[in-house]
Amino acid sequence: MTIVPSPDYPAYVSSFGRAAHITAASKNGPRFEANLTASERKSADNGIWLCADCADLIDKNSGDGFSPELLRSWKASAEQEVSNASLLRTAASRPVWLDKLRSPHYVNVPRVLHLSEAGVLSPETRAMFNRGFPEDGFIAPQLYEVSTVLRLISIKAIDVEQILQPEKQVAEGLTISFYRRCRTKNGANTDKCYVENYSFEKSPLIYAEAHAYRYVFPYDPIWLTTMTARGSVRQGTAQLAGLGIVKHVDQNKRSVISTPLAFGIPDLLGLFG
Repeated sequence: MTIVPSPDYPAYVSSFGRAAHITAASKNGPRFEANLTASERKSADNGIWLCADCADLIDKNSGDGFSPELLRSWKASAEQEVSNASLLRTAASRPVWLDKLRSPHYVNVPRVLHLSEAGVLSPETRAMFNRGFPEDGFIAPQLYEVSTVLRLISIKAIDVEQILQPEKQVAEGLTISFYRRCRTKNGANTDKCYVENYSFEKSPLIYAEAHAYRYVFPYDPIWLTTMTARGSVRQGTAQLAGLGIVKHVDQNKRSVISTPLAFGIPDLLGLFG
């Protein structure tokens, strides 16, 4: 952070940042590239905003250790963080369907608990969910507790329908939501190898498409909530709503791989009520 509130004048800010060149503006400067034109050297594309100390550091010893490629990667990373923050500022504070999730088919309990207030679940329920949902047995009280957690967590997410330029707007760590027709794939495969190592052809997953990109949510079957849920992920298609955190973006395959927090069937009749 290079801009902070002024300690002397609260209505103003203090800046200790500095604009620096990625490649030198003159022939004898650090990282000079002879093939650039004068206008290219002066352009914003050849600039990077750094704190004053780092701006000095990258130019010492003729820029040794700080290549143009490294500085461009710093700049791209910082710009992506700003883009993510901007997206989330315009996102709904919570996906509208989350309060009306009629049937949660999948809940990654450890991740959801991390987002919720400590102590929401009973010790008995916490102990059971250390090993996943049981494949059979009566779990209605525990499922009710988990549904309550989903309604209490405070989270911002951007709906995939709002992401008009995925190649520019989506990056690792972004929280996304979806409410659309999804395809289910490999729902019968519980092989731990493919749960831990993603393969579109082998891993259990659901996916949806929006704006020419495929949003893929590989999941661990131990967090499928009921026998009905296990059946639903083997049907081929299902109307689902869900929430996940982006793990990887493959621009070549136009694919976004995300870790799902929860997905299920929303209460369609009360969705906008």
